[in-house]
Amino acid sequence: MMKALPRLLLAIAVCFLVTDGAQARDPSVTFINPGAERSGDVWELMPRFMKAAADQLGLRLEVVYANRDRIRMVELAHQIAARPVPPDYVVLVNEKERAPEMMEAFRGTASRLFLIHNDLSADQRRLLGNERGALANWIGTITADDGEIIRALMGGLYRKTTGEPRIIGIGGDVATPVSALREAAMRDFVAGSGRGRVLQVVPGNWERDDARRKTASLLARYPDANMVWAANDSMALGAFDAVADGGRRAAVRVGGMGAFPQALDSVATGGLAVTSGGNLLTGAWCMVMIRDYDDGVDFAAAGGARQTRGTILLAEDERSATLFRGLIAEPSRIDFRRFLRSADPRKAGYDFSIGTVTAAAR
Repeated sequence: MMKALPRLLLAIAVCFLVTDGAQARDPSVTFINPGAERSGDVWELMPRFMKAAADQLGLRLEVVYANRDRIRMVELAHQIAARPVPPDYVVLVNEKERAPEMMEAFRGTASRLFLIHNDLSADQRRLLGNERGALANWIGTITADDGEIIRALMGGLYRKTTGEPRIIGIGGDVATPVSALREAAMRDFVAGSGRGRVLQVVPGNWERDDARRKTASLLARYPDANMVWAANDSMALGAFDAVADGGRRAAVRVGGMGAFPQALDSVATGGLAVTSGGNLLTGAWCMVMIRDYDDGVDFAAAGGARQTRGTILLAEDERSATLFRGLIAEPSRIDFRRFLRSADPRKAGYDFSIGTVTAAAR
């Protein structure tokens, strides 16, 4: 018995070493989230999908929140870069065009950088360069196709609007590139449709209360308006509040971008006419690409280091709204391992379409 004890202790020690070694090999990922943890918007919802994907793919995900403070975003980047052992990967967002300052904090570190949601502007790229260029550890960028999401949104609004569309718009802010891109996509759709007129677009600063106030003002200015387009769902809900306050629910259709839970509930109960999303899963697709990259299957070989890929969630009735609401409530229902190229060498590229996502939901 005494002779067997050292062998037993050795076996236990080996098991601990193997377990610790396996954990140590799990890549660490830190996401500097520009929003708040309990915001109800994309910055609360996106990390849910990221965590579900990271847990399934063997990534150790940390999310830190800047609470919409542009200075705090940069401070967090410097603090994380200065850690004795910085993360293997850092995920950043070009919120308020602060990404270059954050990226510079990691220059010369071992952390590899991945940009999501808001790409750099053309001017920023002229100064900083592109992925895997002057800043060698910036390995990739993935953004949703906002143009495609807006086209889906506008198509839904047009289908539900009686007569010639007379549109008032609630945009984001003047400092975020994605806000201008979404407004441009909306205007392009209207021009391309050959019918409809954009009466005025004002910034709602991504906030429900601001959108409510400004929509009320615009409805008073344009009493013949019959459609409100909003650059995100928070503002769409605020716009709908103003429409309902004015007793014009039957005359004015409201739609927004995001596919947030409250917006989906509103569509399901006959409030908002439509919501269209695609950004909620962008962070999860980043996790898939990081896992592939870390396993030696470079995502850049299937679409480049800078990719525009999205999952279009278009909810315009109770059935579609309920389906998407279920995925948001339980992101782990999606088997993210099915999207890895490293798991299936036959895959020529990534397919993040809604059909593939629903097929991967358990």
